[in-house]
Amino acid sequence: MRLAAFAFAAAIVLAAHGGVELTAAPTVPPRQLTVCLTAPADPIVFAARGLAGRLFADIGVTVRWIDGHGCPFEGVRVRFWDETPDVLNPGAFGRSFPVQGTLVDVFYDRVKAAAPGVFLPPVLGHVLAHELGHVAQAESRHAVEGLMKPHWEASDLCNMAWEPLAFAADDADLVRRGLVTRLARLRARLASSLFDLH
Repeated sequence: MRLAAFAFAAAIVLAAHGGVELTAAPTVPPRQLTVCLTAPADPIVFAARGLAGRLFADIGVTVRWIDGHGCPFEGVRVRFWDETPDVLNPGAFGRSFPVQGTLVDVFYDRVKAAAPGVFLPPVLGHVLAHELGHVAQAESRHAVEGLMKPHWEASDLCNMAWEPLAFAADDADLVRRGLVTRLARLRARLASSLFDLH
């Protein structure tokens, strides 16, 4: 009881000083991924996030999208890069940080260059889902086939507009289990930060 009272008081102090945004952490559904986009209001991004959400829904996971700032502690922040340095993950469309579990970078300029016109929204949606898949799995791994392949061929990019790549069965299972692992890590990190008050 004293520990709970201390943790609550510490959370109030941190929130008052801007250290933590308080959200209802205990009520986060185990099969939900909260994603915070910092992209401009863009119909292409909107269509892409719709596809990414459907790819997760197909495996029983709900994506809760938040636009702008105010990302809760369990949220994954997605940044869109328009001038990606050539030396940063050469050839990649994005990157994620699965162990940290709170950040995805989409190299939007590279996606635009590889998928012009009608191909851009579906390819961007796959990139979002792929990188969010790494974070949701709470580990860095790739699959032999499907959405989580390490490299997509030109034919994959063309087909994405008509026949989306899906999570393979083992990837879907890893996403569902990984969401629980990820949330536990984030809560442990938050609890640890509460006890590191000076």
